[in-house]
Parts: sequence; structure tokens; C-alpha cells
Amino acid sequence: MPNISNKILSLIAFAVAASMAAAFAAPGDNEAERARKKADYLFLEGQNAYNTDRIDDFILLTRRAFELDSNNIDIAAEWSAIELARNGGDSATVARAYSRLWRQFEQQPDNYITGITMANIAARLGRTADVVRVWETLRDRYPAKAEPAEELANAYLRAYLRGDTAAYSKAISLFSTLEDSRGKSVELSSQKIRAFFLRSDTAGILSEVDTLVTRFGNDPYAMLFVGSTYDALSDSANTEKYFLRSCRLDSANGAAYMALGNFYTNHGNDAAYREHMGHALRSPDIDVADKLDIIYHFANKYIGVEADRPMLAALFADLEQMHPGEGDIHSLYAGYLDAIGQPRLAADQMEYAVALNGQSEEYWVGWVRYLAAADSSALIPRALEGARRFPKNYLFPIFAAQKYFASDSIDRAIAVLDSVDTSVVNNPDAVSSVMAFKGDLYAAAGDTAKALALYDDAILLNPDNSMAMNNAAYFMAERDIDLTRAETLSSKAVKLDPENPTYLDTYAWILFKKKDYSLAKQYIDMTLRLYAPQDTASCPAFQRGGLPDSTSPQLPDSDSSQLPEPPGFDILDHAGDIYFMNGDRDQAVEFWRRAEAIEPENELIRKKVQNSTIFFK
Repeated sequence: MPNISNKILSLIAFAVAASMAAAFAAPGDNEAERARKKADYLFLEGQNAYNTDRIDDFILLTRRAFELDSNNIDIAAEWSAIELARNGGDSATVARAYSRLWRQFEQQPDNYITGITMANIAARLGRTADVVRVWETLRDRYPAKAEPAEELANAYLRAYLRGDTAAYSKAISLFSTLEDSRGKSVELSSQKIRAFFLRSDTAGILSEVDTLVTRFGNDPYAMLFVGSTYDALSDSANTEKYFLRSCRLDSANGAAYMALGNFYTNHGNDAAYREHMGHALRSPDIDVADKLDIIYHFANKYIGVEADRPMLAALFADLEQMHPGEGDIHSLYAGYLDAIGQPRLAADQMEYAVALNGQSEEYWVGWVRYLAAADSSALIPRALEGARRFPKNYLFPIFAAQKYFASDSIDRAIAVLDSVDTSVVNNPDAVSSVMAFKGDLYAAAGDTAKALALYDDAILLNPDNSMAMNNAAYFMAERDIDLTRAETLSSKAVKLDPENPTYLDTYAWILFKKKDYSLAKQYIDMTLRLYAPQDTASCPAFQRGGLPDSTSPQLPDSDSSQLPEPPGFDILDHAGDIYFMNGDRDQAVEFWRRAEAIEPENELIRKKVQNSTIFFK
């Protein structure tokens, strides 16, 4: 069967529906009646399309139904909801659509679903007075339902925050009425306490807290809320007391342990924090999801303390033993290991995670990332296997191409990137990055025309792709190709990222090539100043999922927040040449000597050092 696009299918569905609608029109019907019947049919077909996830058909059919019969209140309301979702920034469209929806609500005040929809839309648009009117209407028509009264009370509080001073007492009165009819509850008391906080009514807050403690003292979640309330009141003694009570009442209450841990952290009680968080992590009662939250915060708290790393490793090991089938534990541990500079061990942990769930694309991306960070020989086969399993994920070919590129297997790197089907990558910026990387590869292969064409494609796809601009500019400068355009591209890259030393060096080198030696020196000095000693005593926090961002691959020569220490060979070589042409021979030779220490086999730099003069390629 030939492949037919979704757009064509939508048009076919619309045409079929339209023809069927025409068949329903009786011969004697006048034009207006036929339009109404056709609209009804198209509207129903649109509802069927929505229920079967054919959203494009749903929108197309509903719009046509509205065009045929805009007076049908249900059709008008449905199309208005679509317009609000699609054109929220157009004030005129919003006003018209909202007016039609409000008309439907006024004509159908007993329709509970319509009312809820109207209240949600009004709240989203910040029309608090209308929210109040909707919930008042539903409360009056459905007195037996709890939701309208509770929502109305909260709507009154929002109205109070917007300046309606009378609305506050209405909310409190309504909460009291609800308590009279339904009895005291943790939920209602907590809502009243939140209301009292709006007025800084400490007496009201404490009164409700006493009610919670008296009536629900054995409810762990009520005691957790009480502890949080005292924390908001800066009452440390009672905060700790009720957090501890919540933990004792329910040893599986991970939220209570997290709250207690945050309390101890905020009050500098490290010993208590370690004791209670360690107990929670080793508790057989707390579920894995809560433990992952706890150890994530626990590890980030101590990640910069090298003496605590054995303790953290032991905690992760205990978790793995207690929950042997949980890949997320290995994934989180991998993120921690990578953050403390152990990517090889991180890759081992991700291998365990993949073994537990080989269908997880996230696990595979993490595994290959850490293999890349560890410069592992296993990277290429794993990346190619990832590409086979997840053909729409362009990251796997990129990782393989990076490894081939680093190994001087440029033809293989190009072949791998050529296998990427960019048409399935719904991200122009990502495709732009792939194009720029391919440009780097063709530049390294000496194919000037292909490299420049790819750089142009990358910049066209993403006009803010500073990496593509910089790499294209440097490539052109190295080959003395159109230095004026190279300067323009480099200047844009520097403006987009003014503290990127690679970009500043490129701009300085282009100025040097254009014989503007004085300005070139200013920019190479700016470059060198960015290589001041970095504070490396502390480690960065690792991400919650245990994996780096999977949407931004670190391509060769890409922007990076981790500056090399000291400056690399090219920057030092450029600095020497620039200083020499500015008449500072001694400083130039010093830069060349530092460059020679990095690449002692480089004949050109050796000649510069030996002769204390500049030589060109």
C-alpha cells in the first residue's frame, strides 16, 4: 500500500465526511437547514476523530462545522476552546472565543461539565470574577456535591488577593459551612490554615493546628502538615516535634523524612540529618521512588566532600542490594559518579541499568554518554547498537562519529553521520548542530566546498548557532578564504557568547590574518584572561535523572563551560604570532615555548622557538 501523509489522510477524511453530510440533507430542505444538518454531522465526526486521537481531523472538521453553523452553541464552544488553545496570544481571538464559551455556560447552567470547563478557562485567563460566578452557579445547582463549594471558597480567596476585601470573609464562612455539613477533616483544616496565612492571622492558624492535633493526632500526613505549618511560623521546636511524630506514625512516609531532612539542613544540624536520612534510605518500608528523592538530595549535599564519598558509595550499594531490580538506582548512582569525575565507573552503572531494562532509550543514551566521557573503546559498538535500537535518536550516530573523528577515521565519521535521517528529528537546532559537525568533518577531510556548504546549512537552520559560525570562520581564516565574511561570522559568534575563549581566539586570529595586529592583540588578551585559575575544589551537583541533558550533544569545538587549563596549543601559538607582530618578541617566544611544551613534535613551533622569530605555514 503506498505511503499517504497524515495531511492527505485528513483531507480524505474531511471530504468523506462532507459527502456523507450532504447525503443526509433531504430534497426539500432549504439552504440554511442543509447547512445546519451538515454542521451537526461534521461536528459529530470531529468528536469521533478526537476520541480516536486524530487531532488534525478533529480541528479541521470542527472548524468547518463552525463555519457552517456558528449559532450552534455546542459547535461554537468547541471551536472556541480550540481557538483559545491555538491562538492564546491574539487578544481579539481570545475575546471572541471567550464570549462564545460564556454564552454556552449561561444557556446551559445545569451542565456540570460545561461549568467546570468554563471555570478552568476563566481561571487560566485570570478572570477571577467569572470563576466565582461559575462556581456560585454550580454550588447552587449541585448542593450535594463537595467540589463546587470547595472550589468556590478558593475562588473567593483568589478574588481577595486581587483586591476584593469582602471575598475573604465569604471564603472563611463557606469553609465553616462545609465543616458543619461534613464534619472536621484534615483537608478542610489545611485549606483554612492556608487562608489564615493570607491575612497573617496567627491566632486562626494556631487554633486550626490545635484542631488537627486533637482530632487527627494519629494521622501521619496531618502531623506532617502541622510540622510544615509550624515551620512556616518559624517555630523550630514544634516543627521538629511533629515531623518526628509523622515519621514514627508511618515508617514508610518518605515525604516526612524528606521534610525532616530539609529541616535539619536549614538549621545546620548535620549529625541529625545524616542519622535520619541514613535510616530512611536503609528502611525496608519506604518505597524506591521516595528513596531516590532522598539519596539525590543527600548525595548533592555531600558531593563536594571527598571524605564522605565512601559513605555515599556504601549507601548506593545498600540501595542496590535492597532493590536489585531497580535500574533507576544504577542510573542515579551513575550521575553521581560522573559528577565526581569517574565516568568509567558511571558507564559500568549504566550498563547494569541497561541490563535491567534494555528498552529504555534514556538508559542507552546515558550509557553511551559516559562511555564517551571515559574515552572507552566500547563506545563505538555501543553507540551503533543504540542507533540500531533507536533509529530516530540522532545522538547515537553523533557519539560514534565523535569517536571516529578523535581516532582520525574521518571517512567513517562522515559515513556514520550520513546515516542520520534528519527528517525524523523534530528539532531544527539539533539538525543544525549535526550539520555543523558534518562541516567540521569535511573541513578536516579537506573538502572546502562541502564544508562551507554544510556550515551555511547549519546557520540557515539556526541563525544563533554560534559554534557553526565560529568553526566556519576559523576554517576560512586558516585557508585565507573570504576573510571579510569570516570576520562577520566570527563577530556574530562572539556577540552571542562573549566569554567563550575559543570564539575570541578565532576573532583575534582573523584580525591577525587581516593584518590588524593591534586589535588582534586586544582580543587575544581577552582570550588569555579567561584562563585564570579555576576553583576546582567543589563538585557540581548531578542531575535528578542521573543522566546529562540528552538534547545537546557536546560536539567537537562546541561551546563548553569547562575551560581547559592552561590554554591549548593553538591559542598559545596564535598569541605568540600576534605578540611578535606587535613588537613584543620576548613575550612571543614565551608563548611559543609554552605551545612547544604541549606539542614538542611540531616542527613549525620548534622553528619559532629556536629562531625567536615568526614562521608561516
